[in-house]
Amino acid sequence: MNQRFSRDLAMFLELELERNGRVRAALTAYEEMTEEEKALFRLAAGISQDAAVTTRRTGQRVSKEETGQTQPARLQPLVRGLMKTLLEDHPSLLTETDIESLMDRDYTQHILSLQLGGFPLLRRREAGRRGSDNDGQSRYYAKLYGGRYYVCSQWWRDDHLDNARTLLRFINAIADRNPVHPGISDLDRHREALEEYSGRNW
Repeated sequence: MNQRFSRDLAMFLELELERNGRVRAALTAYEEMTEEEKALFRLAAGISQDAAVTTRRTGQRVSKEETGQTQPARLQPLVRGLMKTLLEDHPSLLTETDIESLMDRDYTQHILSLQLGGFPLLRRREAGRRGSDNDGQSRYYAKLYGGRYYVCSQWWRDDHLDNARTLLRFINAIADRNPVHPGISDLDRHREALEEYSGRNW
């Protein structure tokens, strides 16, 4: 697929996102695929991974060839794996106070320092996945963690490195207060993955 067609396709998808809920749902489903599933999807659709991308802060469309840089790997799979460990596999690693704090927008943004577009990291099932009553967009992953919580999906690429480092500090704090918890080995695995992610050449 040539670059001009890729750019045209990306522009078309952006316009459709504004108008078509089904396209948005498809992209949400794509975000939740494994890397292998995404590769198969791109192969079936004939979409190159090198297609032009839009940066959030400038709104400019740039390609890898134009920047001379490779795009960093996605943080979202690491986030979803960590949330599964904390909310499903070893929920006693978090206190009720932790959960309440993670559902608070100010805590998420100003205390924890996660940049998620102003949304809290967690939301109860009853609150749904949309941003607000006036926001028709789903801001949370479709998966319901532990049958109770949605996890925010607003992980912008520009903030990946800062957010990965924030999650590392969060994991370290949990581990420090639960040194003999049976879930520590799983938490260590997430810590190693985030350390590797944070140490990559950005």
